[in-house]
Amino acid sequence: MISPPERESVVTTVAQRIRRYFPAAQPSHITAVVGREFDALNGSRIRGYIPNLVQHNARRSLRAEAEPLHV
Repeated sequence: MISPPERESVVTTVAQRIRRYFPAAQPSHITAVVGREFDALNGSRIRGYIPNLVQHNARRSLRAEAEPLHV
């Protein structure tokens, strides 16, 4: 498990990187999505990749939210 200060640092850094791809999204929403993705991966054994995986998963989630539903 990663400590709360380390979690905050990773979430903040990844959210800042992602904001440039989603300028219309609220920063608080991006931070929430990144935090959710981080929490989902926090128990992973290979912790060195967590920031990259969090960024990838958060961008995927935000893209899915932005795409219109095809009915």
